[in-house]
Amino acid sequence: MTDSLPIGKLATRWLQQDLDPDTRREIEALIAADDGTELERRLRKRIAFGTAGLRSSMKAGYAHMNSLTVLQASQGLADYILAQRHLQGTSGRPSVVIGYDARHNSQKFARLAAGAFLAKGFEVLWFGILVHTPMVPFAVSHFGAAAGVMVTASHNPPADNGYKVYWGNGCQIIPPHDKGIALAIADVEVGDMRRALSFRYPDIVKLLKFDANLMYVVEAQAMPDPDFPTVPFPNPEEKGALALACQEAERNGSKIVISNDPDADRFAAAERLEDGRWHQFTGNQMGTLLASCFIETKSYVPGGTTVMLASTVSSRMLAMMGFLRGFTSRETLTGFKWLGNVAQQTAREGLNPVFAFEEAIGYMFPSVVWEKDGVAAAVVFLAGRRKWLADDGLTPYQKLQQLYQHYGYFEDANTYLISPSSEVTQATFAAVRTLNNGVIPTHVGKRRITRWRDLTLGYDTSTADGRPVLPTDPDSQMITCELEDGVVFTARGSGTEPKIKLYIEATAESSAEAKRLANDVLRDLLQEWFEGLRLAGT
Repeated sequence: MTDSLPIGKLATRWLQQDLDPDTRREIEALIAADDGTELERRLRKRIAFGTAGLRSSMKAGYAHMNSLTVLQASQGLADYILAQRHLQGTSGRPSVVIGYDARHNSQKFARLAAGAFLAKGFEVLWFGILVHTPMVPFAVSHFGAAAGVMVTASHNPPADNGYKVYWGNGCQIIPPHDKGIALAIADVEVGDMRRALSFRYPDIVKLLKFDANLMYVVEAQAMPDPDFPTVPFPNPEEKGALALACQEAERNGSKIVISNDPDADRFAAAERLEDGRWHQFTGNQMGTLLASCFIETKSYVPGGTTVMLASTVSSRMLAMMGFLRGFTSRETLTGFKWLGNVAQQTAREGLNPVFAFEEAIGYMFPSVVWEKDGVAAAVVFLAGRRKWLADDGLTPYQKLQQLYQHYGYFEDANTYLISPSSEVTQATFAAVRTLNNGVIPTHVGKRRITRWRDLTLGYDTSTADGRPVLPTDPDSQMITCELEDGVVFTARGSGTEPKIKLYIEATAESSAEAKRLANDVLRDLLQEWFEGLRLAGT
């Protein structure tokens, strides 16, 4: 959303609405410096509310995360929930679950949100302590709340924060709720922060505790620190993020390292191999290992109602496991807002969703929560490790090799390209669609394209009517191709970062051959589709 007021009047309006002395001083300093350019950046466009809620750097201005924008978002979300309840004829006092992580200002933002909901007549279910993100959707489902809010920016840089919203079904919001909430926020007349902060907070959500034995903790990373001083980037996927843990493991003789991201909704693990090297499991490899845990239990019945899910950019190995072992596999759009909601739909269809994953080290266990949960993933992984060792004498890495031998070797060549702007991204994809003399390409390199699916324009060559089964979005760039030698790839524009992401997977009779195929397609794509864009790390 943009505002047509002159920048001076926008700045004046901000100062009239904002009661936070820190952010007021930022705008006052920009006014005193006559820095119209920075005032435009901060005040002209409002921070966008989407299916992921809000996420931005913490600065003064409507375009960023701060006390005022959190208050606006909370008031708008409350108004939208009340309107939906009125339309549905739902009576009674609604409740909302609110949690926060260890980031700078997270507790302050959560308190402000709680005050806004209390002022609107909601009951607030307040943890009162730091919690990992999955606790919020769990509590929404457990207590029958109307919604949940988690103040977190997950593994973003220290200067960022976010406002993640869950609907009453315990899942992240999906359309049309995102647009409805955004419109409600735009209609908000900002209330008094002092009133929102004047409420006392209940502490009725109690946490369950458990002990973990025979585990060593990396002391330098044991306590939350919003500056993340021990890692280059607070995401276990990133290179070097597990270095300190691996060093600690070598000192105490441990062969397994497990890790979560700052809000513990993601999970990563590494194993020290016989030759002393550390193997960090990719999200696809871990998803495969965790899926195997469910089909190797005594209660699993092939051909029954079991269903597992993976997003469209994740490994097809899950589908192969389902085909050979007799469970249903479902593909969804990227993100756990889709995995969670589609899993709930399968339950309504009479199926039993037991597991879902995405390659970005996210894993969901619907019996616990309809969201990725790094703590539950760690528990399932360690339980699986114990079983593999007891039954067959296998480590997790050796178990993975056994699965490859049975289902085929699946290897990826995932990466991303730096795109200067959303306009460049859109122009790049538009050019790709007309590479073949004005129509879609028929080959990538020497490989023939056997299926073309465009979820931006809504076209799929594999369906009778040419329409994709998955939902389409004209504002989001995503093309998936299947090639004649078993390679599948997806190119999509990131919704939150200046990136074009590439997900390439090949399957073959050996790991080396699958990796070669994936890398060959990556090379061809860079030369034919994305020439001129900078590859990550170069």
